Amino acid sequence: MAGIAVFQASKFWSYHVGFVHYFSLNPLIMLILSFFGGIPKSLISVCLLVL
Repeated sequence: MAGIAVFQASKFWSYHVGFVHYFSLNPLIMLILSFFGGIPKSLISVCLLVL
């Protein structure tokens, strides 16, 4: 999406920004779910590093 905005038309940049905002919540959701899923503490710390 960023490539389209750079090489085709800048009107697509808003799609790229929206896409990033949507997926930036994934590490936070993964962290919350890891406490309920019985994930080992070492993997929970990896999730914290992603945040």
